[in-house]
Amino acid sequence: MEDLALFPFTHWHWWALGLILLVLELAAPGVFFLWLGVGAWLTGAVLYLVPDLGWKGQLLLFSGSSACFVGAFWYWRSRRPVETDEPALNRRAQRYVGAVAVVEEAIRNGVGAVRIEDTRWRAVGPDAPRGSRVRVTGVEGNTLQVAPVEDG
Repeated sequence: MEDLALFPFTHWHWWALGLILLVLELAAPGVFFLWLGVGAWLTGAVLYLVPDLGWKGQLLLFSGSSACFVGAFWYWRSRRPVETDEPALNRRAQRYVGAVAVVEEAIRNGVGAVRIEDTRWRAVGPDAPRGSRVRVTGVEGNTLQVAPVEDG
């Protein structure tokens, strides 16, 4: 049963699978298929050196090495966050922390709306009448946390 006719892979098959996975990485970025491709290449290299490696060993080597490569990359990546000059680029509301806004809909029972630039935002904070000024102190999802502006 070791020579399963449904799995007649040679080292060339693994190398071709690795290339296909690398091309797939171009279409679906995320640095996941890259490591599967490297696992396939490693399996092909081992199969080249040990041609009588059975199909179970090939699958175990491919899945194990791929999992190790993916895990090692994710561990390495978590230790080295991407530094950017725009850390809040995709979190628009975060950019408004510290900004002064005008209350557009009176804040009653802790909930209302404010306007910053051309956008109306849901706001939570102490009650405030329409037209008063508040400062954004934090963000929770798409809701701005506000506090009254101290005049002076």
